[in-house]
Amino acid sequence: MTPLHLLYVDAVHQADPRFWQVLGRALGGEHPPCLVVHGAGDRIERLREARGLLPDEALPPGTVERVLRMETHRIVGWLTDAGVPAVGFHGGDRGLLQRQGDGRLTAPGAAGLLDLARRR
Repeated sequence: MTPLHLLYVDAVHQADPRFWQVLGRALGGEHPPCLVVHGAGDRIERLREARGLLPDEALPPGTVERVLRMETHRIVGWLTDAGVPAVGFHGGDRGLLQRQGDGRLTAPGAAGLLDLARRR
């Protein structure tokens, strides 16, 4: 079975284009497939500040998802600019992640994503 590396990128590194250049060089050669997981970085906090919202005030529906998609698009761009084939997925795409009634988060669609990542 082909190994799969899982890489979680924190908000500090996520905002640094140089980090993505270095990561792109590291992933540019022969390596096992890699799945990169990230959040919205500091974009949600900056959006709240720009709108004058307090941390406990809700953002309009769809705003967080839109910000996450924009961030994923930016990261995919950095990786492809570094020569790494990359595709962006959002947790809600095609049922990759689902919130259960009891609050648990499950990943029923992850098997297909892992299979795709292993093919490269």
